Amino acid sequence: MADPLNLASAHAVDELMAGWRGLARAGGWHVSEVVGRAHRFEMFWTAGRPGPVFGYLSAGIHGDEPAAAWGLLRWAQRNAGRAILGNLLIAPCLNPEGLRTNLRCAPSGLDLNRCFDRTGMPWVRQWRRLLALAKPSRAVLLHEDYDAGGCYLYELVGKGASSVGRQLLTKAAGRLGVDARRRIDGQRATQGLMVRGPGLRLPHGQPEALALAEIGCSPNFTFETPSEAAFADRVRAHDRFADAALRISLG
Repeated sequence: MADPLNLASAHAVDELMAGWRGLARAGGWHVSEVVGRAHRFEMFWTAGRPGPVFGYLSAGIHGDEPAAAWGLLRWAQRNAGRAILGNLLIAPCLNPEGLRTNLRCAPSGLDLNRCFDRTGMPWVRQWRRLLALAKPSRAVLLHEDYDAGGCYLYELVGKGASSVGRQLLTKAAGRLGVDARRRIDGQRATQGLMVRGPGLRLPHGQPEALALAEIGCSPNFTFETPSEAAFADRVRAHDRFADAALRISLG
């Protein structure tokens, strides 16, 4: 089985997906329909049948952010025997062709993380159908950023909810540290943390986090590692973040 810390290529998408298929077979997971055959999206239900789940995890929507996808696989490999895996919906790689070619966008040239409001697109409709069925109570979205000076986090919380983002960043960052920029992607940040409400709108298309908020999934966490740092450190950070975000009590 693929070792996320010892790879010939971080863009070996076939090896990545073989690792997930091996886990699915060993665990008796239910594998959903392929989402959007032109892009070869694959989503895995780990519950015995489609229905409500505790959480949703995704990675690989940007193909030039490989440590996120491998970090999620490492987390699943380490937790293969835990009961929680039976109560999650996992999207292990939302842009496999982008990952294979080390490109942010899909082969069509679209940034898939700005398309979740395009309900005329078949894969968006299918994603929304799956998530409406799953009704996750929290979501973990794993990303990387070549501009980052350390790890940072977008935390989207519901009305009246408390932030847990600082605790999660502290647990996950490790040797990578926390991004100290005061503004990240045009938004005000405090030591790597940006807390947002579900009413936020972006002018250039809807990302996955806001689509999740729209269907009632909050909190959701978008975790970013600095893509210029050592690959193994980034993989470990994504592994730690997924673990911490799923374990933490939200009160």
